[in-house]
Amino acid sequence: MSDRFLTDDELAEATGSPQKSLQKEVLSMNGIFFIERRDGVIKTTWYHINHPIRIDASAGNQPTQGMNFDAIER
Repeated sequence: MSDRFLTDDELAEATGSPQKSLQKEVLSMNGIFFIERRDGVIKTTWYHINHPIRIDASAGNQPTQGMNFDAIER
């Protein structure tokens, strides 16, 4: 089950919204990796739902799209 894509209904249930823009916002705010297909459909897997990217909430950091090159240790 962990590598299976969420259905549209499961994604709406997980994010609390059927609206794609709100789904992206909820997934991003919770550090959950997703892709947006060319047709605007949001896709993620159960693995990414169950293993979100670690977020340092104590520092007030919010995840942003793209690479954070400042986070690379020198």
